[in-house]
Amino acid sequence: MTTTNLDHLAALIASYEQTQAEADKWQKAADVLKARIQAEMGEATEATLAGKPVFTWRNTGQFNAKRFSQDHPDLTTKYTKPVTRDELDVEALKVEQPDLFTAYRSRRFLKA
Repeated sequence: MTTTNLDHLAALIASYEQTQAEADKWQKAADVLKARIQAEMGEATEATLAGKPVFTWRNTGQFNAKRFSQDHPDLTTKYTKPVTRDELDVEALKVEQPDLFTAYRSRRFLKA
């Protein structure tokens, strides 16, 4: 792990932390409002305001296999099939080519 000293950016970091806290607060408020609107919409795929569409709530095409499996274990067994596929052996790459492995690792920016 490498580190860098950002003491000279103390004010910027404090502003970032404050802004992030506000963003989190507003995101939670938006999530609550969204849930209320979705509950009111029920099974409808479109909501209107003054006759104009303001929200749509449609299927994405993604199938929720985990929820289906929990709700219908008998059908899950019936419709399960073996699947064979090639996949990259990341663990072997990590051992044999550590620098290359590190160069392609994803990074996330997190507050410590």
